[in-house]
Amino acid sequence: MRISIDDRGFMDVFDKSTGETWNHYPNGEPTGIIQLREDFTQQIIKCDLSATENIRVTAEGSSGARLIFEDLVCEEVPIGGNLEVRVSLREASLNIRIEKADLPSDYALEKIYYPYRSFYLEKDERGYITWPFGNGILIPTNINDLKDELCDLNLLSNPAVKKLTKTAFTTEIPMYYCGMFSMPWFGASKRRSAYIAIVDTPDDVGAYITVLDPRNKERLAISPVWEQSYGELRYPRSITYRFISDGDYVSMAKIFRKYAMERGFYKSLRDKIKDNPNAERIIGAPLIKFWIMDRYPWTGAASSVHGDRRIPLMEVKTSYRQVQDFIRDMHDNLGIDRAIILLAGWGPIGYDNVHPDIWPPGRWAGEFRDLRAARDLAERYGFLFGLHDNYQDIYFESPSIGVGESIVKSRVVRGIGHILVLGGVWEGGQAFIICSKCGLKYAQRNLPRIIEDLKPTCYFVDTTTAAGLYECYDADHPTTRSEDKEYKIKLLEYLNELGLITGSECGVYWAAKQLHYGEGIMNFNNLRFPGIAVPLFN
Repeated sequence: MRISIDDRGFMDVFDKSTGETWNHYPNGEPTGIIQLREDFTQQIIKCDLSATENIRVTAEGSSGARLIFEDLVCEEVPIGGNLEVRVSLREASLNIRIEKADLPSDYALEKIYYPYRSFYLEKDERGYITWPFGNGILIPTNINDLKDELCDLNLLSNPAVKKLTKTAFTTEIPMYYCGMFSMPWFGASKRRSAYIAIVDTPDDVGAYITVLDPRNKERLAISPVWEQSYGELRYPRSITYRFISDGDYVSMAKIFRKYAMERGFYKSLRDKIKDNPNAERIIGAPLIKFWIMDRYPWTGAASSVHGDRRIPLMEVKTSYRQVQDFIRDMHDNLGIDRAIILLAGWGPIGYDNVHPDIWPPGRWAGEFRDLRAARDLAERYGFLFGLHDNYQDIYFESPSIGVGESIVKSRVVRGIGHILVLGGVWEGGQAFIICSKCGLKYAQRNLPRIIEDLKPTCYFVDTTTAAGLYECYDADHPTTRSEDKEYKIKLLEYLNELGLITGSECGVYWAAKQLHYGEGIMNFNNLRFPGIAVPLFN
């Protein structure tokens, strides 16, 4: 490998083994961008690193370099501050490290785009980009030429994109949002050369993605977006590009698997079974979820319509005795000898209501003894039995909401202060996001009683490994995104310690060690971008 860095900080990589060159983005584009927020006006400004007053590139040893961008410029006006970057090449791996950012006074950091759109693909090159969106997605340079064939083979990732005449988009998505990036890497391949870019510091980073967008010369590119942490860089950021001769997306996935195992994000199913013998019962077991109750207090019996009927205030979908009947039928008539049985909507007033105040369960679907009898029947037949729960959402009707003290607080908005962070609008109405420090405490409050009363053998915590990582600015429980991740891991570890077969929504690399199963990551139609689904995570 050979890397060249010019006097404006642009990088190109030559793969000697294949003769391929991976170039920086041409046409006078910036080598990078720093986005700042002015303290008083809260205005967002952008500084083009290529326009910096003084750029110094100095060699460090035989395979490294130091880049310093001094005196940042915004709209041709110097505002001060600097950015320091270190680059090192070791065999086929290129590491780019944002060492520090000294910001001009009266500004807070928002984002750093560096390297910006580097190592791109032209639309007439034979190749593709890929990243672990859900289980994985691959977008070839000629996807528009292949569209009809891909549709005929049912290989496009979303039925809606089949209606598009042309695939072209530019977007920016957080890599710490589990549903967008189940693993912190992306890659590209052209002819005989490929690379995987692994983000070594993945908790405060996004991805800039452009695909065949006429505004960007119809190129394909993915590059990192380093986001602020509490308004600062706060710690060095690192990304490592590993170049692969004759590589493909399978090579990339294998490289990350080895990387994840070396960093402790792995525990074999064999070891999980050793720690909890019930884990063996998930092998070959279908996951069957019975919906117990729905309630819509925010629409009530108003004009909202499902089919030809109004949404009722409360609807019992499945009674606890019916659950018993289904379990009996599965075993006696269908010959199912193992299964994961989960109940959703069993809470005091149904699904997605009054979390985290969910015990005792709702009696609208039957007496508690009927619920316990369903659990005992499942155990007799060798089925795992548990509940679908949630420790990230809280509602106005939840007794624990108090005055909002457990809700994630945003950064200060001038003239307003900290804003309470909203979740979705679900059956219980507008949800707010519980700070993960508080969510763990709610679980530790609820689970001992649930286990004592019901004795579940498995459990499912909704959204924990599907949503993003949050910063919380509450004075009593301030949390960085990295700390949010650690508290979510602690929640899953707590379920493990209670002897529960543990599941959550979708799946993410940092929870692979604690989870026994994930729900939804294999859903082909959940992919929101036009591309081909590929098995990167699983």
